[in-house]
Amino acid sequence: MSNYFIWRNRYVEGKCVIGAPKQIEKAFQLERGISRAENWPAEVTCEMSQEFPKDIELTDNMHGAGFIVISQRLRDFISEYSVTGVEYLPVQILNHKKKLASKDYFILNPLTVIDCIDTEASEVEWSVVRKDFIESCARLVIRDEAIPADVHVFRPTHLPRRIFVRSKLVKALTEAGLESLYFSPAEQYQGV
Repeated sequence: MSNYFIWRNRYVEGKCVIGAPKQIEKAFQLERGISRAENWPAEVTCEMSQEFPKDIELTDNMHGAGFIVISQRLRDFISEYSVTGVEYLPVQILNHKKKLASKDYFILNPLTVIDCIDTEASEVEWSVVRKDFIESCARLVIRDEAIPADVHVFRPTHLPRRIFVRSKLVKALTEAGLESLYFSPAEQYQGV
């Protein structure tokens, strides 16, 4: 079994798909491990996608926003698991008629960034735009010794758009019966 997984989301029929929040300036900071709690707008909203008009059920791990958007229930579980180094930025979900469906959602923003990828063993190809970001790799090799034992959720330095989760937490989340969770083994990552 993999020691680390990448937190993702995926389409599930019947579960709502949301668009990206529109009220966020410098949204790229949410992909770099930069804290946004201090200047977070009062009302950030994500609308249910008009392309999926029959998919209206809210779930714990929302699909589509471009970020990991989680329910209050999932946030509570992560907090009770003593996960540190993350912030939860409030997001309201609007239905297809632009009416409030829920105000109990959050963008999960891990602030811990760790230089933990063995770039040579991973045979990385670097981005032509951001020379320090990995574009693709033959296989992802994680240097386990670089990750402190008490860190459960983090971003790798050269893949900051990806959120990595320790396998123990993935197991606990899966066993807790939370909905629409999707994790892929980190070592299977090859790009995009």
